[in-house]
Amino acid sequence: MTSECHLWDNNSIVNIYFFNGTRHQQDKVWWGLEEYSKFVNLEFRECTFASEGDIRIRFNVKVSKSCVGTRHKHDDDHRRPTMQLGKISDSKDCPIQQSNTILHELGHALGLLHEHQSPATFGQLTLKKEETLRYFKKPDFGVKKILENILERYTRKDVSCYSRRCDFQSVMIYHLPKRLNEEGIAIYTQDSLSNMDKAYLTLCYPRLGEDSAEWSITKALDIAGVLGEPRRRILAADDADSIRQIFMEWNENEGEG
Repeated sequence: MTSECHLWDNNSIVNIYFFNGTRHQQDKVWWGLEEYSKFVNLEFRECTFASEGDIRIRFNVKVSKSCVGTRHKHDDDHRRPTMQLGKISDSKDCPIQQSNTILHELGHALGLLHEHQSPATFGQLTLKKEETLRYFKKPDFGVKKILENILERYTRKDVSCYSRRCDFQSVMIYHLPKRLNEEGIAIYTQDSLSNMDKAYLTLCYPRLGEDSAEWSITKALDIAGVLGEPRRRILAADDADSIRQIFMEWNENEGEG
């Protein structure tokens, strides 16, 4: 789930700057970026100076978080990180929770929003407010943050691009025990991108020439469920921006149907 205003320009170079971190910690971020590189029309490069960094990362903090996409681009304080990664160990191994943290925060950096806050959750995932507050509340994660990051849902006016089927395998959804929702659905920590994550990334950041990407645009259209005239227009388009725009229009029209 995303809004077009959060997305980077297609075929952009996105510079990565590390304020700190060991080689093992930084390598885990590069692993995550390589995963996303299979599905997005972006190039990631490490830069030397914070002032050059589009995504500026700091490790060894209490809470992991990231700015969403290009939302921070007008922030002139380059001393401030756009992403914080906590509890990323200085070791070669990358347990499921660390893989999830890295992919989740990088997803935010590329413009993705929380799947459990999608308009698609109406009728599909109903969180119990008091149970959820008790489960997530911590000294550094109070009621306000729980409301903003978990319980409050976006409306169709807030987001321009989301799957009409809530994706319980998305890397952008939180671990949610079944006791926290009315439907009794157990949602587990994910350490890889879901098929729907991959499809939406492919269509928001399309590469031209299906042989150049791990996922073809055709496969992404199949997974996303794009049919009819929008599908034909996307397959006939000869530039990435047109594909993105047609896909956004299809999303908007699907919501009205």
